[in-house]
Amino acid sequence: MNKKLIKRLIIAGFFIFIVYLTLPKVYNTKSSKTLKLEQYEIYNPSDIFGSDLTDKSKLYISNKFGLKEINLDEPIRIEENTQAKIIKKISPFKTETTTYDIKVEDTIPPKIITQKNVILKGGENLKNVLDIKVYDYRFGEYNFELKPPYVDFVTLIPGDYEYEIEVEDLSGNKATHTISITSETVEIPLEEANSLEVWTNRVRKLPKDFEPNLSEIPLEYNLSNDNIPFRLQPEAKIAFMDMADTLKEEKGLTILITSAYRSYEYQEMLFNNYVAQDGLEKAQTYSAKPGHSEHQTGLTVDIRTPQFDIKDFEDTDESNWIKDNSYKFGFIVRYPKDKENITGYQYEPWHLRYVGPDLAKYLYDNQLTFDEYILQNTQ
Repeated sequence: MNKKLIKRLIIAGFFIFIVYLTLPKVYNTKSSKTLKLEQYEIYNPSDIFGSDLTDKSKLYISNKFGLKEINLDEPIRIEENTQAKIIKKISPFKTETTTYDIKVEDTIPPKIITQKNVILKGGENLKNVLDIKVYDYRFGEYNFELKPPYVDFVTLIPGDYEYEIEVEDLSGNKATHTISITSETVEIPLEEANSLEVWTNRVRKLPKDFEPNLSEIPLEYNLSNDNIPFRLQPEAKIAFMDMADTLKEEKGLTILITSAYRSYEYQEMLFNNYVAQDGLEKAQTYSAKPGHSEHQTGLTVDIRTPQFDIKDFEDTDESNWIKDNSYKFGFIVRYPKDKENITGYQYEPWHLRYVGPDLAKYLYDNQLTFDEYILQNTQ
């Protein structure tokens, strides 16, 4: 090789070495972190990344197209799990890259908006009178309405109640809200009072002067000390006589009426006597206030056997037959066992209500109280 060429190469290499020594050297350090953020919330970048961001930093966030540089002065919303990178210049000779695995989740519960106090009248279902809206505020000012919560409160006992509603948003966050409820009594319209399916209970009362069309029951079906015949509506009267006659023919057993139609005034006297005897709270579990008694409808009888008092009726053969056969004649045991929380009254195997053969069979087959049937079909 030419000595002159070798000399030139040596000089060039020397200069390259000098330039390398004088150039700033860039050292790139890396670190990784995990962040948890509230889904759909709007953040300023500095609120998320804190001191890792400086005016010499650049922020990149992954999207479906790759890494996108983010303006550090503009707010951002991160809606799904992603990755972010901050490239920060530490000095002329050093940069630092921090990688963030960002986990986002919605933890904000929905908001329930409804009236503070609700009045239910005459066995209304809360869901039918409740003005309720449920919102998820995940989208800032935009209200994303969820489906209403499950609400199924109804009571046949007047008074004040509290009912808690629970809702769940699309992310599984739950919120609860307690509603104050007042259950009030209503008067039954005259047209309904004359119906075969008239519904009386502790929150629904008949007009004081209401008296249905009545027919006297022959004395042979009555158990009356003063020989004054009881009265029922004609359809109910004929059905009861048919039922009593069938029981006697088939089983040789006898049932007698101890009470049928009662006027408002008579029920008032009876109820007041029970209150004087046992106090208001207990009396209301077995006796109706005036206007609330089914006896005023002329569709109801209390029965017993000739041998046993009414309170001993449950354990008789007559009672067992009535439970299994009264529906065939249009009667139901109006206040059945283990349904006290629904009917509002204690179990009364002797208290029969005429509703007609078709409905009585339906209630018997489905093991429903009259109240449950009405609520299912009117609410």
